[in-house]
Amino acid sequence: MYPIFLDLTNRKCIVVGAGEVAERKINALLNAGADILVIGPTATAAIRQLAESGKVARSERDFIPGDLDGAFLVIAATDDRRTNELVYREAGRRGTLVNVVDAPELCNFFVPAVVERGRLKVAISTGGASPALAAKLRARFERELGPEYADYVEVIDDFRRRVIKRVADPAERKRAYERLFASDLLDQVKRGAKIDIETLVSKHAG
Repeated sequence: MYPIFLDLTNRKCIVVGAGEVAERKINALLNAGADILVIGPTATAAIRQLAESGKVARSERDFIPGDLDGAFLVIAATDDRRTNELVYREAGRRGTLVNVVDAPELCNFFVPAVVERGRLKVAISTGGASPALAAKLRARFERELGPEYADYVEVIDDFRRRVIKRVADPAERKRAYERLFASDLLDQVKRGAKIDIETLVSKHAG
């Protein structure tokens, strides 16, 4: 599998099924800024509320092939194998990204277990072999990557932008980043210390 992060902002994404599993998938897609259509005759209370508030569109019926018109990505989360297979075939015919929950043989992409700390995302996948192992590893990284990493990434981003403007030599930029990572910056962020970016740039890229 080829690992990739997708920008789903305003992309049409379809979720077939509207149960508890679909609800989790919908929330993840919403967090990514997707334009979501949910298809299914019945839905959880949370999904109905999302539809009523206009956060997702909803078709209260069974899936039909034409539903995939214009779709960038589709997730099938029904408990009906025939429906899931129909979604997979239609997506394949159209060249659409498709994931059928708990059926790796009916997927052309897998949804990884994810640890998020602000803009930092660590995605873990076993290629469909063991979601349980992926979940176990996610729990490990959640312990090891504390909430301070969210602020740490922002400081690094600011540092990088300033270094790019001031240092023309790519090799010297790389050495500046290495010096920064070897410093105690992460510990400072964890302690809540006030970080002066100009001081960092002068110290590590001066």
